[in-house]
Formats: sequence, structure tokens, C-alpha cells
Amino acid sequence: MIYKNRLNCTMEEALMDFAERSGLDDVKSFADIFSEARSSGGELMKIIARTAEIISEKIRIQQEILTSTTSRRLEQKVMSAVPIGIVCYLELTSRGFFDVLYESMVGRGIMTGCLGAYLGAIVLGKKILDITV
Repeated sequence: MIYKNRLNCTMEEALMDFAERSGLDDVKSFADIFSEARSSGGELMKIIARTAEIISEKIRIQQEILTSTTSRRLEQKVMSAVPIGIVCYLELTSRGFFDVLYESMVGRGIMTGCLGAYLGAIVLGKKILDITV
């Protein structure tokens, strides 16, 4: 931005260019608000201070959400691994226990349905824990 300012670009152009290159929504919204405040002749310092306050509040809320869902994320990962662990344990300790499910057509259909439900539960769990602000 300093380089752009030395090239006689306006502060709005430099900030908009930075916002485009960063790809961050907060920077883009700050650049838009800064540009509008400069063009409308509003109280620039108050507007910038309020915008910075809103952005910092948004970051704080995101951190709180991440902190409160961390245990649930770990729990979801463990619960996703448990069925695989149970199947491996049964296969190793009781040879032939799953032969009925993998050798007949009905068994294969049931296990395919179970695999679909298992994968669906994993995807649903990830979507539930994906909270955006």
C-alpha cells in the first residue's frame, strides 16, 4: 500500500487493490466502507473505529465458537473411527464372523447400506460443526 501511495495512487485504490489480493471478506468490507466514507465526506475516524470494532468482535466470536466446538470436533472424529475399530476387532478376534455379510447378495446389500449411512453420518457431523460467522 505504501508503494502504491508513492506511485500517486489514492488511498482508496491502494486499499481496494490490497483487499482484492488478500481475498479476505473483512478486508474487502473495510476497503468498501473506507472508500464510501472518503467519498461521502463523513466522519472518517469514527467510521473506521466502528468498522474495526465490528471486525474485532467478529473475530472474537469466531474464536469463541472454535473454542466451544473443539471438544465436539474431537468427539466426532473419535465416533467416526469407532465403527471401523469394532469391525477390525471382530474380524481379527472372530474369524468368519462377517462371512455371511460379505458372501451373500443380501449381506452385501445390507453392508453397502450401512457403509452409506456411516459416510452420511460423517458428512452430516462435519456440516453440523462447520459454523461460520
